[in-house]
Amino acid sequence: MGRDTMTSELFQNETNEARHYLDVAGFIIGVLDRNQNIIFANKKGCEVLGYSEDEIVGKNWFATFLPERIKQIAKDNYRMWMAGESEPPEYSEMPIVTRNGNERLIRWHDVILKDEEGNITGTISSGEDITLHKRTEDVLYDREMRNKAVVQLLPDTMFRLSRDGTFLDYNTPSDDLLGVQSELIIGSNIQELGFPEKVVKQFQRSIEKVLESGTLQKFEYNLNTLTAEGKFEAYIVPCAEAEVLLIICDITTHKQAEGTFLHYA
Repeated sequence: MGRDTMTSELFQNETNEARHYLDVAGFIIGVLDRNQNIIFANKKGCEVLGYSEDEIVGKNWFATFLPERIKQIAKDNYRMWMAGESEPPEYSEMPIVTRNGNERLIRWHDVILKDEEGNITGTISSGEDITLHKRTEDVLYDREMRNKAVVQLLPDTMFRLSRDGTFLDYNTPSDDLLGVQSELIIGSNIQELGFPEKVVKQFQRSIEKVLESGTLQKFEYNLNTLTAEGKFEAYIVPCAEAEVLLIICDITTHKQAEGTFLHYA
């Protein structure tokens, strides 16, 4: 009896206790022979692929269930594993193509199978469908990049803050407007940067209102900058689930002009 036949019978035996445990596992389990053919797919694997086990077993894994763009390199790697020239990485991410033509991204853990004499007979692989997780990561990354771009493009001083008042990012046309040294900002909390207590509390209240109501909050405050005392107007708007954008406008000159006008009015 050939080595591949022995491996096949082991996983196709429905009374085999190991097969039962593989079937009830919450992740994909698949077994390939040396010729890249599928000799076992558990229930989870069948569900993800959208086929019955009878439709899967006997098919060439690489030719049938991988996207065209990665078939050749995946085949070449497998041949090297079967020749003992290399070993599978501990974990890898590789897409599969389901029955309806959609791709799912799977995080694989592959193990070489050997017979009693140490001859390589194939592989057994466990896979976790990370498609949704990856999409969520991509969305969060895109949102982060968009928020960062907005911060850098606007001409006014702008900060991105978390709900608790921690500075995540900022952009300013002049460090003089910050009131603190720029290298101290990122990662610091608004309570730690020397703002007057009254101003800090106003920021905190406004951040909470913005995140609870989703509406813009604004207020004016005085602050000693690195060069002089200034008057500022703060606009706070929602940015993400637990983040806000704080836009600071220097209205010192405007207020001075307004005061002069009122004096002569």
